Amino acid sequence: MWKWAGETASSSGVFTLERPIHPARAFPPGHPTLTIAQNSPLSAGSLIPTDDTTVFSRFWTNEQLSIGAWGYPGDFQTRTTSGAAAFYAYNYPYMLSANPFGDFNDNGQWNMVSLFTIRDSSLQLYAFWINDMPWDDSAGTIDVRVRGTGALTNPSFTDESLLLLENDAFGKDDYQFYRGNGLFRWKWLACCTTGMVMGPLPNEEEGFSINWQMLCKQAGGDANRPNSGLVQGIRIYQWANPTGAVANMRLVHYDIPLPYACDATYDAAVWAISQTIVLDGAVTCDGFGTAERAEFAELVAAWTNVDITSANVAVWVDCDTALVTVHIRISQPASVFLSDITTIADRLRSYTVSNNNLNVALSQVGNAFVNPPGYEPSGCDATVDRRRLDVISEIPFPSAPYGGVTLDCKVCADHCAQWNNCGECAADSQCGWAEGATPSAGNCVSVYGPDAYDISYAGTSRCCSACSRHSYEHSCLGEPGCGWAPLDGARGICVSGVPDFPCQDGLINVIWEPPTHDSITHREIHKTWVKYNSVLPVGLGNECFDFHDLSFDVVKRFEPITSYPEGHPKNTIAVNQALWDGGWYDTSIGIPHEDTWCTNGDGPDGLNGWRASCVEKLYGAEAYYAYGFPDAWSTNSGAARHESVVVMQVVDTLGEGFLLLLVDKAHDGSGGSLDLCITMKGVSTVSFSAVFQRWITFTEGQEAIYKQNVLDWANSKVSATSEQISSVKIVRGRNSEYPGLFYITARIACFSAVQADSIYDELAQLNRASASFAFGIFQTDPTTGSPIAGILSLEMPTTDPVIFFDDTYSDRLRNNYKYTESTDADYILRGQIDAHWEWDACCSDGLIIGPTPATAWSVNIAVKAYTNLDFFKIGMYNAEKEGVGYYTLPITYATASYGGVLIEGGTLTEYCQTVYAAPLFPGVVDPSNVLTSFTQNQCNACMDDAVCVFAPLNGGCVSIFSYQESYGCPRQRLSPEIALFSRTGEEAYGVHSNSTRVVRAAIPGFLTTTCPCNMEYRLLLVVYNFHTYQQVYLKQDLQPRLDHTYTFIDVPCLEPGRTYVFYLYNCFHQRDVGPFDDCSQPAILIDTVPFKPPMPPPFEPPSPLPPMPPPFTPPP
Repeated sequence: MWKWAGETASSSGVFTLERPIHPARAFPPGHPTLTIAQNSPLSAGSLIPTDDTTVFSRFWTNEQLSIGAWGYPGDFQTRTTSGAAAFYAYNYPYMLSANPFGDFNDNGQWNMVSLFTIRDSSLQLYAFWINDMPWDDSAGTIDVRVRGTGALTNPSFTDESLLLLENDAFGKDDYQFYRGNGLFRWKWLACCTTGMVMGPLPNEEEGFSINWQMLCKQAGGDANRPNSGLVQGIRIYQWANPTGAVANMRLVHYDIPLPYACDATYDAAVWAISQTIVLDGAVTCDGFGTAERAEFAELVAAWTNVDITSANVAVWVDCDTALVTVHIRISQPASVFLSDITTIADRLRSYTVSNNNLNVALSQVGNAFVNPPGYEPSGCDATVDRRRLDVISEIPFPSAPYGGVTLDCKVCADHCAQWNNCGECAADSQCGWAEGATPSAGNCVSVYGPDAYDISYAGTSRCCSACSRHSYEHSCLGEPGCGWAPLDGARGICVSGVPDFPCQDGLINVIWEPPTHDSITHREIHKTWVKYNSVLPVGLGNECFDFHDLSFDVVKRFEPITSYPEGHPKNTIAVNQALWDGGWYDTSIGIPHEDTWCTNGDGPDGLNGWRASCVEKLYGAEAYYAYGFPDAWSTNSGAARHESVVVMQVVDTLGEGFLLLLVDKAHDGSGGSLDLCITMKGVSTVSFSAVFQRWITFTEGQEAIYKQNVLDWANSKVSATSEQISSVKIVRGRNSEYPGLFYITARIACFSAVQADSIYDELAQLNRASASFAFGIFQTDPTTGSPIAGILSLEMPTTDPVIFFDDTYSDRLRNNYKYTESTDADYILRGQIDAHWEWDACCSDGLIIGPTPATAWSVNIAVKAYTNLDFFKIGMYNAEKEGVGYYTLPITYATASYGGVLIEGGTLTEYCQTVYAAPLFPGVVDPSNVLTSFTQNQCNACMDDAVCVFAPLNGGCVSIFSYQESYGCPRQRLSPEIALFSRTGEEAYGVHSNSTRVVRAAIPGFLTTTCPCNMEYRLLLVVYNFHTYQQVYLKQDLQPRLDHTYTFIDVPCLEPGRTYVFYLYNCFHQRDVGPFDDCSQPAILIDTVPFKPPMPPPFEPPSPLPPMPPPFTPPP
């Protein structure tokens, strides 16, 4: 696992971002190794060989490279090398540099480390560390502390044995590693790179980890040059090739900016330096006792020639094993930094010993430190055979703010066991899924070594049946390890995997985040939109027609109502206080799925505890319609409008949607008539009605049991790949043929139209006896013990979605509707409502349709005839006004000759693709560039919608929850602008009292106008103490104000008089692996915080006016 961005104390080793490693297994297209004639058996996609005899690489001697002319001498040699070294591709095509990426080189490695892994043909693992990129106009120096754990602490892993390749072009680099502790130092010029290949690393049966931390002060480069050092941090590369096809190989990267990748303080931590001298042969140590050891320890301390007041020096002599160890421990000295530590280390190993006398030998070791006078060697013969330097830190993760970057390799069986689903397991290149009794059951096991399991999904077959069996977005995303590709296949496909590594190649767009179903987030996962024509189409008459596939020239978003508004009867005079624990309604609650109301106009249902006898439990949408009170035979929702037809959507707390149609407004001085043709596609409600036997009492408790039994039965009939039934609503009614008996209707709200069709078929097969037993409506004959059916009569099911139709109050008026249903070739239920209303000036009319499903649906409302109506209004929630707003159309736009008004519901992707479709935003485009292949108006409109995002490389306007690896936006070498000032005045001592400096940030003007890049910019600010490079402030994921010239960032708690260095980056927002990607060159500013002037004293009161002169008295 790659691990980075630790948010807790770094010594814990806890990281917030983790990703399985994806090593390169094969040579990518264009790799330099493939251009060498002797490597002709190899091609793109060939596995990286293990041995060092079959692969050739180019080689130039130092004499050839030092002739002064920079280029490639024609007489280069070819030499065999290991596959891992060949993959590093040192020296070609860029001299004295690494060249591993081939055609996948993103040229984005400037001023940063490239870090990745490979596995050769024998599955041996290697880690590649490459500093900078060639010819980027910058040089650098970096110290990197490396700590290994587990198997890497074995003494056999040293810098000589662990480092397969050391990229040391000029002989100025230093590599030290022993017992899991390493210190690597590189220097490079603008022409070149430096780096190393570590490996082969321990095998899969040995757990280990490697942690890298760079020294911040060096990584930060030259404060006067933003293009220097490793100021961009670290880029982890992952090699994506899920199916093994060369054409689909990809290179994925994760950026780790400077503040997360470096450590400011390890150069002042607790350090120990050990020098071990192994002696040749047996040793007698007579005369070398405690005093001599103490004397020698003093001399070693003096030999270091460094002022280390807290140093502790110890010497151990083991004559039996012929081993002498010199150990220096330095405990957090304020004045000792890494340069001093490495100086001591260099001196300890810079010696030659040839004398057989131990004291003489030790004396000669000391000569490297300028042996002080007064030391006289004595006793003990031996010769030195070998030496070992161990530079270690005694703090596991010294106080780096975020712990650097870790490659954590557990024992494979333990690593794979962390995945409990096929999708995440099979997406890990080291694991495979052994399927169990069901597609969702099984075990995640290692693909390496002997394994008793039958691994069903691994290698190039990584698409799990647990995912592919799903046909809908909601059910797909409800399955762990699955993602929904809405723009692939006929209606979308469900794939397994994780972001960046889906099981299938070439997908346009994938959503990985699971959905929710409550009303609060309903608008974030399911949307509704409305279409109509403002120009009369050719060829349409005034007859009812299937307008669902007609083209419309206007598309509008259609936001639902989710709470009883202020002034609504359910919020004022008809509050069901029993539902709210005796309290009053709160709009934050939403519209409950079920509420109470009296539909015959006799009165309210809960005011001051009083309840009319007519009150019954209805859908919350029916309570919102508020039929009959206080205005009789009319809606009391407050949404009806004069001489208008209003359509609106209500979404309840269960997330179910309902369409309300309101015709005219009561007491507006005029009556009228209306004929509508309403066609529906994707109907998902199935109802059945039954008359119960006389001995069925059907109390509220029995009603609840019956409701649950119907729900359980329906869920038992749906496919295992579908989501569960949304809800069941029980409606009490009357049947004139059976007066006095309970006539009960059960409305089953299905997840999808296909599911509704299946439930309809199951209900149609029931008779009164089988339905009685299925739904628990029976009793046992006390004489025979046989069950007696409790259902007397069972009606055929229907998909009629009308839950309320405003009836007439007078025999001279006609209000009625007729419903017909059918199923199309795709098993999608369709329905048609032919409705007629007549009303007087006193009243209004209307209906309610629902619930609508979580899957795609559409309703077309076509006006056939009307009187005394002028407008068709589309009511929707207005967030700014916190109330209902309207799109107002001439009613002619809603007539059948115009194609009616089409309302559609679907997923976020369907919404974004429809409302922000390219034809609705005409303009000049240039297909030659991905960022000009669409109009800026289209992109800006899409990005202004909180639930959509514009993805030029992945389908255009899509769901905000979809994963975008890239927006096609170029990484900016141009730094943002930075300036500093301090706040003054009263506000500085109040609202911004913690502000010690203010950063004024600006993005170059031309960058702010290109959508979608400008909408994905995020500022990253890090502030260091200039002298120690201790991080003192970090601000990330800050969206710049594109509508203003500047964005201001208040920096708290800086000390007046101290000097700090500010780094300001402009990055791209990355939702999956941290808030930053492809950061720009930083703007760097060194600043000494001024002493804040004291608060000005209050103004002195004005001086009193001088006394008025005495009144003028004229002289006599």
